[in-house]
Amino acid sequence: MLPSCKEVARLLSDAMDGRPIGLHAKLHLSVCDVCRRLLEHLTILRRACKSDAGCPGLSPLAKARLKKALE
Repeated sequence: MLPSCKEVARLLSDAMDGRPIGLHAKLHLSVCDVCRRLLEHLTILRRACKSDAGCPGLSPLAKARLKKALE
């Protein structure tokens, strides 16, 4: 049985920290447009927060707080 969207969302969030999502979640992603879009958005957000260009105009302190909150 495939995991629910809620379960896949949690697994995708965990995957941003390097944890594997597993075969059932990958199968769910193959049939669920909403979860695939979530994965795309999480990937974009992660890339943006890793680069200085992702947070233009923020002070170094604000960048550090944002980075800590997203970890």
